[in-house]
Amino acid sequence: MKKQLLIGAFALLNIATVFSQTQIENGTFEAWENEGNDTEEPTQWSSLKTSNDDSWLNLANQAPQVIWKETSDPHGGSACLKLKVANYNVLAGLSPNAIATNGRVFASTTASDAYVYTDSDAQWNTPCTDKPDSLIGWYKYIPQGSDKGKVEVLFHNSSSIGRLPADGTTSHHIGSGILEFTSTQSTWKRFSFPINYTSANLPSS
Repeated sequence: MKKQLLIGAFALLNIATVFSQTQIENGTFEAWENEGNDTEEPTQWSSLKTSNDDSWLNLANQAPQVIWKETSDPHGGSACLKLKVANYNVLAGLSPNAIATNGRVFASTTASDAYVYTDSDAQWNTPCTDKPDSLIGWYKYIPQGSDKGKVEVLFHNSSSIGRLPADGTTSHHIGSGILEFTSTQSTWKRFSFPINYTSANLPSS
């Protein structure tokens, strides 16, 4: 089923330090790479077309486009991020999820084997060495059927790469937060959710 999610902008907010706010790299989605091609992505963000996998399938080349630059109705600025689930029958009738991450996607034809992870390459990670208390942004959402959209954030230290969903080893996790969308939202709406910390350590990514 197709669903559309438009994200206007992201910001990590540290209320305790009012004059020093941590910002997500290209959280306004103003800068893009490969515009007009099926590999277009916001700078410092990635999706299925730049995914990694360990099979001979080379899924990044076969994957459909699920992410677009949208300029017709952005929330401030000149662009926003549009995600759309693909109807795609080449890979065993799969409908790949629409995903954008400032990490990297590990792709698989088996949904339970796919995940997002922090790569040591600067293209696929976002350094952050403080502890913001929340993530805020603006979105529109048009689900179909039982579709469910979400925004999720994970902070971790450098002892191991971060991964979502977690692979069972969470000792390197510092904090996380998640917000799910289920209802249609046809006009821009602000969202905010807290980041819950489980460690006194400072994150690195």
